[in-house]
Amino acid sequence: MLDVPVETLELALRDNRLAWELRAAAPMLDLSLFRNPRFSIGSASISFASFSLFGAIFVLTQFLQFAKDYSPLEAGAAMVPIAFGLMVGATRSTKAAEKVGTKRVVAAGLIGLGATLSTTLLWTSDMPYWPIGLWFFGAALSMGC
Repeated sequence: MLDVPVETLELALRDNRLAWELRAAAPMLDLSLFRNPRFSIGSASISFASFSLFGAIFVLTQFLQFAKDYSPLEAGAAMVPIAFGLMVGATRSTKAAEKVGTKRVVAAGLIGLGATLSTTLLWTSDMPYWPIGLWFFGAALSMGC
């Protein structure tokens, strides 16, 4: 019942904010950047990848705690390979982009992330940790691209 007035208010505030940003001399975000398809598609792709990774981390924390009987601390510690994968992916992708181009590196990273995320369908509660740890590293490595 409250949804319609709240959504109407949200749309009005959003439109007001967009109009403000379009008129501002020094906007926080120059909306004309979104006319460039590389920027728009790149922003959308990275946003989608980030939301996917964050959702996966949330669900996988639940998996580790409820299916594998890890404590919250153990589940958090089990995700340490994510940090290493992000570091390696971020440093290597810069060098790869110089050689083969940004589009190919970003596309490879997103394809790799999608493939890695889809492999969670094969997981079972009795599998050992090492494939899960490799998965965390591989997903973060793809995300680093």
